[in-house]
Amino acid sequence: MSIAGGTVAVTATGDGIDATTDVVVSDGAVAVQAGGGNAATVSDDASKKGIKGGASVVVDGGTLAVDAADDALHSNGSVTVNGGSVTVASGDDGINFAGDGTSDATADTTDTADAGGMGGGGMGGGEAANQANQLTINGGTLVVDADGDGLDSNGDATITGGTIVVNGPTTDGNGALDVNGTFTVSGGTLLAAGSSGMAVAPSTSSTQGWVAATLTTAVPAGTAVVRAFQRMGRLLPYSQRAGYSTRWSIRQPRSPSARRIPCTPAAVLLAMPSAG
Repeated sequence: MSIAGGTVAVTATGDGIDATTDVVVSDGAVAVQAGGGNAATVSDDASKKGIKGGASVVVDGGTLAVDAADDALHSNGSVTVNGGSVTVASGDDGINFAGDGTSDATADTTDTADAGGMGGGGMGGGEAANQANQLTINGGTLVVDADGDGLDSNGDATITGGTIVVNGPTTDGNGALDVNGTFTVSGGTLLAAGSSGMAVAPSTSSTQGWVAATLTTAVPAGTAVVRAFQRMGRLLPYSQRAGYSTRWSIRQPRSPSARRIPCTPAAVLLAMPSAG
């Protein structure tokens, strides 16, 4: 299925847009509500995904807004965002793909990026990585608000550009980022926040600098948390919807500008280009 322009509005009791092979959005304004939206309940035998492509989901441009009771963007193969403006709200995963068409099992992260920090480089879920699955973000703007995993890859995940904000879950069975394979960031800006039980950070081979934080206790919505990173020489102010902690882990420190987190995390990750 290809959407190359115009205005498309879909309201569905089940899946919003469902293609056997590929869904490609190259332009236009697309709005999808599936299964009553992200606050609705999904039974075990129902599928209420926003956009589902059996082989791939690709966004090259345009404006895409998805509100789904199940996964917002789902594929059994790959998901690629090259451009455009994408906003998704999901009662399950924001973006999910699994080679067998099922969601991955959840388990605590065993890898660590630094003392007291997030897991580095994947294995957020309980399954082995499927190398046929790829999440790739090369550009555009992506904003995710998910009750399940924000970005969930059963294979590898690669970010080379764009601006990505992930408002992840507050329950420890899911995380803002869940990557079973290699997670590399070489460009763009990524801001992800959610629960700390399955916190995942980029691989240590990533060329992009990043900062990961886990917090020992949750805080009320809207609380501003400020920490100075002496190695960076800047203040990073964070304001979230609810739920945060205090130990910071630093990998490849750079000099990012100030960023604010509009979410409810117990774990936070910021990856962005050097300010010079």
